[in-house]
Amino acid sequence: MAWQIPGASMPITRDFDPSKKVTIFKCEGDLTFAEIAGSIKGFYGEIDHPITKKIVWDLRNASIWSLTKEWMNLESNETL
Repeated sequence: MAWQIPGASMPITRDFDPSKKVTIFKCEGDLTFAEIAGSIKGFYGEIDHPITKKIVWDLRNASIWSLTKEWMNLESNETL
């Protein structure tokens, strides 16, 4: 099932493998904290798929550079 956060610059595709009972998030492009959080919220907030205990994030075609820049720009008293 292709799924993308509205306004996001990169698609996050979510697939369910019933034989292994695993959900796979495939990411492309630059990742941001907002996109990851939106994916997790969407996973638990939607009822059109089974909730699995096993989740895999396929980041082979993604870049975490934006995450690193966001992380470094956090104020010292801010927590995630």
